[in-house]
Amino acid sequence: MGLTPKHFINVVSLGAPLLVGLIAEFFMYTADSAMVGRLGTDHLAAIAIATMFAELLWVIVWPFAPGTQALAARRFGRQEAVLDHRSETYQTLQRKTGMVLDNAFMVAFAAGVVAIGIASFSHQILTLLIDNEELIRKADSYYD
Repeated sequence: MGLTPKHFINVVSLGAPLLVGLIAEFFMYTADSAMVGRLGTDHLAAIAIATMFAELLWVIVWPFAPGTQALAARRFGRQEAVLDHRSETYQTLQRKTGMVLDNAFMVAFAAGVVAIGIASFSHQILTLLIDNEELIRKADSYYD
């Protein structure tokens, strides 16, 4: 099956909001830099470090979203292919689709707890990486 205009429109309509969200994130970082940059290079360095640390924590949690979406979409597609929505097969597939979402929620919650745990030791971690205590203090104040 080749690309059809309908397929292209569906992909663009689903992807456009994601693209706008990612672009907005970069504008947020630019606004942060513009506002804090007036305070001096130490403050600007501190938000760069804090932002990088926060992004590393985000990377721990983020991969679960596309994985969940792919698994849930496949299960839901298999479920919707069954014509009789009252059949036992449909009910079983519906439960399996729900299990994907339930399990993904639990895994994402656990990953979030891990990320928060790591974040609670951010000062100690930054102390291992950076030898400027004032810069670490300023970075701490940015993401606290």
